Amino acid sequence: MRKFFVCAALALLLPQAYARDVIVNAGEIPPFCQEEDGRPSGLAVDLLREVSRTTGITFNIRFLPWKRAQVETQSSSDQLIIPLTRTPEREKNYQWIAPLMSYNFVIVTRGDRVPPRTVDEAKKMSIGVLRGNPMEHLLPTLGFTNVIPGYTEDAIAKLLLGNRIDGWVVPDVVARDTYRRAGGNPGELRFGAKIGDTMWVHLAGSLQFPEAERKLIADELNRLRSNGDADKIVGRYRIP
Repeated sequence: MRKFFVCAALALLLPQAYARDVIVNAGEIPPFCQEEDGRPSGLAVDLLREVSRTTGITFNIRFLPWKRAQVETQSSSDQLIIPLTRTPEREKNYQWIAPLMSYNFVIVTRGDRVPPRTVDEAKKMSIGVLRGNPMEHLLPTLGFTNVIPGYTEDAIAKLLLGNRIDGWVVPDVVARDTYRRAGGNPGELRFGAKIGDTMWVHLAGSLQFPEAERKLIADELNRLRSNGDADKIVGRYRIP
């Protein structure tokens, strides 16, 4: 009898388990999330796997073009999205469940092209940027006149590799791995000026995402950050 009460007490201390599948719309944005050998992988995916292990929620990750992933999430009532940067323009369109990691946007060139040290130096360059991310809208307001959006970071990396653009505005943690996947040598990349403030990648959800599950997922991600497990996962991907 004593053993029963001990087990019951421990159960109350653990996150409530849910036997439910949740659709997660994801962009192909390494190292946050990508598809390798037909399976989802990446930093955000690893964090969700850990949440699934402790909560019982099954996250069904599907890869979509980044703009479509955002539209699908906004138009649904119970879907999630990764990896979404929190910006004022997006604030009212999602439930912001929990931050995953921070990063900075930088201007990247390749080979012998010297990277710009300031934003002003880069304004006359042809710049590739992921369609649907915050930089697509910010760059023109900063005076960039030749911004070339791409549907995936891999596609933009190939433009840079083929010398079809002068530079690439990309999260600092994304550039090297994506360039390698595109067939380039990451060692030839040159990192220049930072653009904008430090950003945070979030797990976000539809505005009507169920409150009980939102809290359960958020509490577990906060626990992973507080005990250092999240840092260990992020550390496997972050470039020194």
